[in-house]
Amino acid sequence: MHKRVKKILSVSSILFSSLFALTACNNDLKEGSGAIVFNKTAYVDLNNVPDHLNIKVDLPNTDIEYINIGTRVRIKDKQIRYIDGILSIDTKALYNDKGDFQVNSGDRVAKIKCKGTTKIQEINILFVDKVIKNAQDLQDINKNPSGSYILANDIDCSSISNFEPLGFATSATSSTINKEFLGVFDGNGYAIKNLTSRYSNNMTSEETSRKTDIYLFENESHKMGNMFGVFQLIGPSGIVRNTAFKNVHIFGRTIAGVIAGQNSGLIENCFIDENCTAEISTHFYDESCNVGGICGLNDADDTNQCIRNVISLAKCSIADQFVGYGEEYIEGNKERLIEENKNNPDFDIDSVSQDELMRWTFYGGTKGSDKKDSNGVETNGVYGGVGISYGAVMDCYAANFAIKTAHFSAPAYFGQTHVYLNKIADGPDTGSIRNCAMKTMEELKDASLYSDFPTDAWNIYDGEIPSLSAYYSYFVR
Repeated sequence: MHKRVKKILSVSSILFSSLFALTACNNDLKEGSGAIVFNKTAYVDLNNVPDHLNIKVDLPNTDIEYINIGTRVRIKDKQIRYIDGILSIDTKALYNDKGDFQVNSGDRVAKIKCKGTTKIQEINILFVDKVIKNAQDLQDINKNPSGSYILANDIDCSSISNFEPLGFATSATSSTINKEFLGVFDGNGYAIKNLTSRYSNNMTSEETSRKTDIYLFENESHKMGNMFGVFQLIGPSGIVRNTAFKNVHIFGRTIAGVIAGQNSGLIENCFIDENCTAEISTHFYDESCNVGGICGLNDADDTNQCIRNVISLAKCSIADQFVGYGEEYIEGNKERLIEENKNNPDFDIDSVSQDELMRWTFYGGTKGSDKKDSNGVETNGVYGGVGISYGAVMDCYAANFAIKTAHFSAPAYFGQTHVYLNKIADGPDTGSIRNCAMKTMEELKDASLYSDFPTDAWNIYDGEIPSLSAYYSYFVR
């Protein structure tokens, strides 16, 4: 059995400051100096900036001309040391003459220029607004959903009875406009675990809260249960990465997934364990209203806006009854059904049973005339990976499971794209799902599946399902 051998940085503020105090006092970087050295990638807690930032990196020589971080910081001369393959930066260089820190939170690239070479060496540094240490820290991300965060350890959310999704779905008139998750969330190989988020106590009808005016959340974006997950909506600049999800249970209305209801940004290098579930209570068959292990809807379609390198072992489902559409909606569909059959002399609306009308409402309506999704598969709106991708999903795998309801039974598929020929009402062909598949648990142990997974984020061994490793690892010099 292979063991993780990397030490993982414990980032409580006390330990973090004390370790770097050692570095400041004895910064010659000799063996036994006690200096903390990040391995290739580093992060800085903006609430507790160390005196020196030490990073192991291969440079062509020890004579460094300058280091640029972002657009405002150039570090030169005595503020840089490079000894025995370890770069040490005096963080005083990150402040201006007025004492203001010059680097904003988020991912930043340090560009290193050595004398005598034209090559620019790059290393990644994450500047974080907060180090997440407990469940309340995690929930409080909603106070600043544009910030950057890293996990200090596994986050046990069992202390929060009903976790409110992170970020907010917005409209032009919403009080939370531009409050979708737009920051960076890095798990550093740790897990969010024992989390439950439900929009309603009654999953058999989406009308329960609306008719009783009893909601589990106050915020307008969250209370109706649309787009539900640990994150409600990951916006275009949002990043969720290097995070495991364990024993997470999501109960949404129309669009849901363990990680997110909707993703418009980047989800990468994430692991969802076999104890996770996602369920929806209502499914209008218009492609978008689905549940998936990763997310319900993905519309991110760019190199840095997509879903990639994710493994989901979650089970997804839909409430076992065709309920929750509302009497008014069903009556309206009667009129549409009559219109659709106006040229059929044998059609009699009075002969259509309530159950048949519900099935037509559920599967057909104005979006399609049969039970199949946009890719021609009968799925009941339940998928192992993504409900629908209008954007790009690549190199992701999900564990097999069966969809079972009172009206439907079938194996789950990974996801769907939009095909104009099958669902004309929603526009042209769009979306891609590449190198993604449903696999048995045994098949997921085949290391060859993960040839495109980055080895600095994953532990990959043949005969084992991959696990996440510490991306921001360190050693003590």
